Amino acid sequence: MKSRCYSVRFVIAALAVASGLPAFAQAVLVVSPSGGSGNFSAPQAAIQAAAEGDTILVKPGTYPSFVVNGKSLDIVGDGVGVKMNGGFSVRNLAASQKVMIREVEAIAASLEDSIQIKNNLGPVYLERVRSTGANGFNVVASPLFHPSGTHAVRIINSDVTLVRCELFGGNGSDLVDEISAWFTGAGGTAVWSEASTVALLGCTGIGGRGGDDWEDSKDGGDGGHGTYAYDGTVIAIGSTLKGGKGGFGGYEVLSGCGYGGDGGAAIFQATAQTHVYHAACALSAGKGGAAGGPPCSKGVSPRAIDGAIFTTLEQPHDLDVGVNEVSIPSPLRVGLPTTVTVHGKGGSAVLLRFSTEFQSKFSLPLSGILVSMQSNVTLFIPELPGTGVLALPLMVPALPVGNLTRRLVIQGWVEQSNRDFVVSTPTIATILDSTL
Repeated sequence: MKSRCYSVRFVIAALAVASGLPAFAQAVLVVSPSGGSGNFSAPQAAIQAAAEGDTILVKPGTYPSFVVNGKSLDIVGDGVGVKMNGGFSVRNLAASQKVMIREVEAIAASLEDSIQIKNNLGPVYLERVRSTGANGFNVVASPLFHPSGTHAVRIINSDVTLVRCELFGGNGSDLVDEISAWFTGAGGTAVWSEASTVALLGCTGIGGRGGDDWEDSKDGGDGGHGTYAYDGTVIAIGSTLKGGKGGFGGYEVLSGCGYGGDGGAAIFQATAQTHVYHAACALSAGKGGAAGGPPCSKGVSPRAIDGAIFTTLEQPHDLDVGVNEVSIPSPLRVGLPTTVTVHGKGGSAVLLRFSTEFQSKFSLPLSGILVSMQSNVTLFIPELPGTGVLALPLMVPALPVGNLTRRLVIQGWVEQSNRDFVVSTPTIATILDSTL
């Protein structure tokens, strides 16, 4: 085991000093609630000041929303407690551009989806991001009238990889006062996509519940979907996806009953042109809501995967061999210890690939999302222990002279019994100079 730990230290050091590594960040811009000392007090100001390829380090605190528009950036939360009230948006990336965001929590504002990713030719990568849609608000006279919950993530015309993210659609509004409010609301979807390629790797996505009618004879609101896809491709691997439950219908003596709201699907395929692949996921639909009384009926409890025809991603041995996950904390500081953790089947051989660039490419032969690009350094692990978990301690090496940061992309490959390879869930970390 000691030789393996030494090998990883050597690999990271080699990665840091190897010549010709592509596209490392030019500068690090720091955001903190108080600003001062050359720091920024809000992410948007740092984004506007940043050059192409810079890293933005956000200290714990609560900040307003931000927009990345046509610029390559890495945005990294420095520990727990980095919150964006109003969420964030990434849009209009060129094919040569890319955005990576890690360790951030997005909280939707009223009427808005929490995270919006639109019209990007280059890839967007989110890791350990938590996002919550806004709950519905059904007071008709209010300018904030929006009875349905909003989505945790809304994706249009983009390639997006989400890794170990927690995503929750907002709840639909209840009907508790028939004078000021006329409707129940539907639950928001955890991930809503259109004409996009979306990968959910080790994520949790739960649709919001439909609103209940406590006052009148209206129908209950429909539950939100775990994932809704209109055209494009959705790949879910090792994720937990749940539909929200439907709301219950009301009953009023003079006007009668309301129907129960339908439950949401774990994955809803809206068109026949939508391609859905899934493996090793926990998928469950939300239950239909109860009716207010006869002759109304309760809501429909859909299939876990509902909509048009779907395709199940083929995985050798039901994903019971090879690497399932590689993870590392982020950000990393030069000179401090850390650990690369590999999860897989005991006895499996693993090839770890290290690089500084990432992509988002679905590979059916590799049974997953290929994130690591040209591999500058590789490490072969001939056999995982019987527990299937291998923790590789390492000391973060020095950066090249003149550099304050470097991106580190790690992805595992495993050779199957039939000599094919399967890729793991990846991880992307940011190495920072110890002064930051």
